[in-house]
Amino acid sequence: MKIANKLLITMSVACLALHSLTGCSRDFNNVFEATIVDSNQPILVRARGATGNESIELRINDVTVQVWRVSTSYQNYIYNASSASVNIKVYFNDAGGGVRGINDVQIDYIQANGVTNQAENQVNTGAWVNDACGTSFSEWITCEGYIDFGTITLDQQPLALQMPMEKWVDDQEGK
Repeated sequence: MKIANKLLITMSVACLALHSLTGCSRDFNNVFEATIVDSNQPILVRARGATGNESIELRINDVTVQVWRVSTSYQNYIYNASSASVNIKVYFNDAGGGVRGINDVQIDYIQANGVTNQAENQVNTGAWVNDACGTSFSEWITCEGYIDFGTITLDQQPLALQMPMEKWVDDQEGK
């Protein structure tokens, strides 16, 4: 009886120790089973700068989560998001003072869930419009502003974990 209690306690502790847990159970063969969610999903931003002195910010739900200094040639910049539903913005703080051709960035696209979202199809609040800063549909951010890619639900991949409970107890006791 003492071992059975220890198995049950060990299973409960193991269930509490796993983050992003969606299910935890024990079958009649004393196999501990848990389902966890791999919550890190990549968001890829393809971008370049006019001079190589520019930096872009990736904002998730209006919080800056990553800052990258961009090259003059297109590069892929990757961030692993841990939220399931995220609003994605690529922000540019224009050090060139809104002068076209100085410290501008070009965002080609983002990829999330294997889907490519072209920048020119999104609202850009830092576009060059009629010889001034404004809002338009453009992949170039010339003025301080951002391209809003909207809210995207990231796929979460369930991972199953199975372990004989006797093995778990043996491992905990150093056997």
